[in-house]
Amino acid sequence: MKTHKDYFSSLGVDFEPFPRRSYTVIEPLPFLHGHQWDDRALAYVDALRPSQVRVVTDGVKLNACCWRVTIYVNEHNFIERIEQEVQVGLPKGIMHGMDLDSKLGRA
Repeated sequence: MKTHKDYFSSLGVDFEPFPRRSYTVIEPLPFLHGHQWDDRALAYVDALRPSQVRVVTDGVKLNACCWRVTIYVNEHNFIERIEQEVQVGLPKGIMHGMDLDSKLGRA
C-alpha cells in the first residue's frame, strides 16, 4: 500500500486505492457558487461524471446514491452549493466516512 509520500512525481504515479472504503459528501466546483444554473454550469458538472444530477431549492430526500451531484439553487436559480456523494478510502485508524470528515474538522 502506497502512502501520500509515494506520489511525489512531476509525471504522476499510478494510484493505489485504499483497501477499505466508506462514503461521504464533498463540495466540488466552488467557483460556480453565485452563478446561474444553466448549461454552462452543467458542462462543469459533467466533468464530475455523476451517476445522477438533482437540482433543489429546499430539502432533499436522504436516499444515498454514490457519485450523485446535488445542486442547491435559490429562488432566482443561482447556485448556492454543490455536493457530490462519494466513496472514499479509509486510512488506518479511520472507521468510516464521517470519522474521516471529523478528523479533518468537516463534521
